[in-house]
Amino acid sequence: MASESVVNAYERSSRCVESDTETRVGRRRVRERLRALHDTLFVWALLGCPRGRISGIPVYVCTDDRSFVPLWFAKVERALRCIEEHDPRRLAGLRRDVRRIIVTAADGNHYLHRWRAIVLKWPVIFRRDAESNALTLVHEATHARIDRRGIPYTRELRHRIEAACVGQEVAFARRLPNGARRVEEIRKVLESPWWRDEQLLERRLQALRDRGVPSWFVRLIGAAVTRR
Repeated sequence: MASESVVNAYERSSRCVESDTETRVGRRRVRERLRALHDTLFVWALLGCPRGRISGIPVYVCTDDRSFVPLWFAKVERALRCIEEHDPRRLAGLRRDVRRIIVTAADGNHYLHRWRAIVLKWPVIFRRDAESNALTLVHEATHARIDRRGIPYTRELRHRIEAACVGQEVAFARRLPNGARRVEEIRKVLESPWWRDEQLLERRLQALRDRGVPSWFVRLIGAAVTRR
């Protein structure tokens, strides 16, 4: 009887492990499909957007108000010039690793690995000076470098990857005139993790809302991810 109970317990635990594994796989697949949908919509949004080339890098500005386009181009140009002035080798690396820079009202600042693109949110870069925007480019360009080396942005590696990106921000900030203050500001960022599943999911769902995807469909996707 004792042996039978052990066997039964083992079988139950095995079924639980298999069920848990299937759940994690299901969630991962939904997230991957959500990410693919987001990226596809993003590329569609580039059609017809004003395009220029700054420091050898294609730059797209996606906005309905074309009167602001010169301002966004100027913001990106100043940030790239800041990098070139204080760390020209870093700018050369950015040119190698990044294929395009996209300025848009949707999403936050991030790296779009499928298209090797740095995405900048124009309401954010509008409020910041050239040094702050340069630091953002340095952070996202580090994501590009890590991605090109074949290191995936997995749950297990997210903290280390983000720490590496912040570390490169610190290295660049030390070259700036008021670097000490910048370094302290940058290091505090890691105290509030932004790479957890919940934050990443909400950011992607918000990006779909910003792009005009119906609210009912966004809610359906969110429910599919969280229930599985």
